[in-house]
Amino acid sequence: MISFLFRMFCQVVILTLVAVNAHAAAEIELNNSPGQANTLSSGVLVSGNLYDDADQDYFKINVDSSGTLSIDVSSYNRAAVQVLNPSLQVVAGADYISGDKTLSVGVASSGSYYIRIFDGNTYNASTDPYDL
Repeated sequence: MISFLFRMFCQVVILTLVAVNAHAAAEIELNNSPGQANTLSSGVLVSGNLYDDADQDYFKINVDSSGTLSIDVSSYNRAAVQVLNPSLQVVAGADYISGDKTLSVGVASSGSYYIRIFDGNTYNASTDPYDL
């Protein structure tokens, strides 16, 4: 009986740790260019900050097939956000993040798409955190 309870307890603890780690991650600096972009995984929340007016954060998500790519952004930092295609052309964006925004992009083929968060100079972005 003790052995059974111990195994059950260990399984619950391991599952809990996996679940917590699977749903939260932090931005890793330096990620100021597409070549330094942090890789995103579908369904995994990532938090970040712009540290000053010159900071910009790039994230990369690998798309396996055609369809729709939806990016959820949540913040009150007044930054701008862009979605770039594999050729680094802007295909969607928002000039001002205040609250929750969803950007949806039609994806014609597989490849790496990029999300850029930066101070668009229109609203003077703050250093408040954002979530993707």
